[in-house]
Amino acid sequence: MPSRSRPARDAAFWRCRFYWPDVVDPDYPYGEGAQLQLRSAISHLNEAWAVETAGIALHAFADILPWEWIVDAARWAYDEARHCRMGYERLRAWGFRPAELPLGDYIYASAAGQDPIYRLGMLFFFETKNIKHKPSRARLFAGYGDAVSQHDMEFDWADETMHTS
Repeated sequence: MPSRSRPARDAAFWRCRFYWPDVVDPDYPYGEGAQLQLRSAISHLNEAWAVETAGIALHAFADILPWEWIVDAARWAYDEARHCRMGYERLRAWGFRPAELPLGDYIYASAAGQDPIYRLGMLFFFETKNIKHKPSRARLFAGYGDAVSQHDMEFDWADETMHTS
């Protein structure tokens, strides 16, 4: 059984700390075209940390916060799992095998040993950090003729808009 300080990761995936180069190299380009499509799908796959974090928050605060919050937190965890699945399915449709897919742990591990309120704050931070870019990325994907990536980005934007509110 994994502890709260170590994320659960399926051994079928390429388990790593950082799933995209710009995390360690700020000069690495965000990407355009196929690179942006790939990055988007990999980022969605890596929302596994957000599923785990939302689950920890749900567990930690279930006995002290009102039912409405519990329902919202459960929905948050579900939405993050759906984002993760969208990325996985997109990458598999492009022919990638799980062993080729980076599943990082640095975001989750960065809050190891911290009170769950810090994890919740971190999740909120990451939700708000990139939300402003999602509508333009969805339009880019539409321009590339990639309706699936467009759909995924629009769902992600809509969900994260709810989460941040």
